[in-house]
Amino acid sequence: MQTLIRVPEVFADFSAEILALLGEPQAKVLGKDFFLLKSEVKIDRLKSDLAPYLAWHIPVQHAWPCHPPDVIDFPEKAVQAMVRKFSAMKPQSVLFGSLTAAGPEERYRNLAKLMRARAVQSFAPHGATTADEQDPLRDTLFALVGKQGLYAGICSPREANGFHPGGRVFLKQTDVISRAGCKVVEALLRLRLLGIAPKQGGHWFELGASPGGMTAELLARGFRVTAVDRAPLDARLSAHPMLDFQLADAASYPVPSGMTYDGILCDMNGPCDISFSAVLRQVWALRAGGLVIFTLKGYGADAMSDWTAREREIQQRAARHGLKIIDRVHLTHNRREFTLIWKKSWRNEISRHDDSRYMISATSFFRVLADDTRWRILQLIVDRALCVCELADILAMPQSSVSSHVQIIRKAGLLASERRGKWTYFRIHQKHCALLTQLMDSLPTMPTRKADEKKAQLRLKDRESSCCPGPLKLARPSPIAPSAKTSTKIWGIDFLQNCSAPSSSFSQARERSSSMKPRAHSVMLGWRWPLAWWWRRWSTPLAMSAARTWTLRYRSALQRQDVFRWRSFPTTFRRKCSALCLLAARYICCFLHLPR
Repeated sequence: MQTLIRVPEVFADFSAEILALLGEPQAKVLGKDFFLLKSEVKIDRLKSDLAPYLAWHIPVQHAWPCHPPDVIDFPEKAVQAMVRKFSAMKPQSVLFGSLTAAGPEERYRNLAKLMRARAVQSFAPHGATTADEQDPLRDTLFALVGKQGLYAGICSPREANGFHPGGRVFLKQTDVISRAGCKVVEALLRLRLLGIAPKQGGHWFELGASPGGMTAELLARGFRVTAVDRAPLDARLSAHPMLDFQLADAASYPVPSGMTYDGILCDMNGPCDISFSAVLRQVWALRAGGLVIFTLKGYGADAMSDWTAREREIQQRAARHGLKIIDRVHLTHNRREFTLIWKKSWRNEISRHDDSRYMISATSFFRVLADDTRWRILQLIVDRALCVCELADILAMPQSSVSSHVQIIRKAGLLASERRGKWTYFRIHQKHCALLTQLMDSLPTMPTRKADEKKAQLRLKDRESSCCPGPLKLARPSPIAPSAKTSTKIWGIDFLQNCSAPSSSFSQARERSSSMKPRAHSVMLGWRWPLAWWWRRWSTPLAMSAARTWTLRYRSALQRQDVFRWRSFPTTFRRKCSALCLLAARYICCFLHLPR
């Protein structure tokens, strides 16, 4: 079966390479950006490197190669032939498009409109009357006409990768503030194609919003918008009640503590790594299930390999922050750029800084230490998790100033954060606690250290009687200092023991084990802990009960034996004893850190 694909005209210099990768180097060219392949093509939209370049594709089940102006009564003949071939399949809609978008072949767009009106009269209605009303999963009859003839096929809009014939979405731009507004309209249409509905009345955050094209379209659809840019927005948006505009640099703007968003938009110009870093700074404020719509610009990418490498790097960074890719597409109003859409999959997770690497650079680390306020913050959160408002009360400083200092520490990759409702708690990441603790012990103590500790203890006591929920994942004991670890030799094997941590409770034992030096054979992690606890609690009663049962059952067999020999016992009895011994051995290994 033949396939009709569309490669956007802006990537025409990549078309030969794309066709070669598809195995169709001699594909027939139709129009400016359509190609007729001899075989069926199936592309994984999320994994294939070619997916963003194939803006639209359908299986060709009906073709009439001809020059339409030379055929007498071409619209009527073409529609009747399609009715005879496809009416029994009951498509939800019949849509016609042109193989050429604009220019001297504009008459073919008018011919497509005429054939669409004639097809509506000939086909029995089975669903949608317009392209935007289609069901993404029901079959639609798509047909394209041009000077090379008529090509049609039936498939669902999701399989064709778009609601409109040819994958082109034409929007009237008379009242649109900027071209970016058309991009967000198409992106929302893509979400409906994928079966994803944004939260009604949700709160969106836009980076680099000026002049306000995307913001205007979101406001018109009932969304709340927080827009950030160094340039002002269009005057028509100044008095909108659902808009919160911040005149600031989007690349370094910190989200206020307690703010959450349902979506993030970014169409910033410039290198994509810088603009995406600005997006990742705000991801921790994105709720679970929230969306990120990002425009991947093509500055400096001259070859397909450059585009592929750039997109893979962005995808890896996004995955490390809990963003799951759901769409990669070239929109009609995109130029030499792609639109990537992610969905956040984590909830209340301990987030990391931009590149998910600890200690991004030595200069950023020493910049943190080169300020008295930041050094006081480090001393406060090295063994406890505090939010910005609590730090502001302890330090007697404005909350905005404390938030700026926290963002500098966060940018250096030293912090782990946890969100609980409207509060975000920060704490030194466990990996850096040993280094910072050693520095604090080696350097002279600040005069404000004792006063800050007392205020912190009083503030934590007030937390219990207030509405502050407190952290969960970050409410852990301090990691064990190197001096608190001793080596004990048992049966010729060295074991690490914590001399100071109590061992009275299961949770404390688990925290103590997680702070030990990691071993390849350690089984004190993950799902093994509930199993170990269960075995520790019920192993003795179960073993005694099983022993009684087996003794009564095989007493006669034991009495008949003159000599106590293991092989004289029944096979079932021996297997059960062996299994019991194996479980006991694993139980001992689990709690002694022995390799099993």
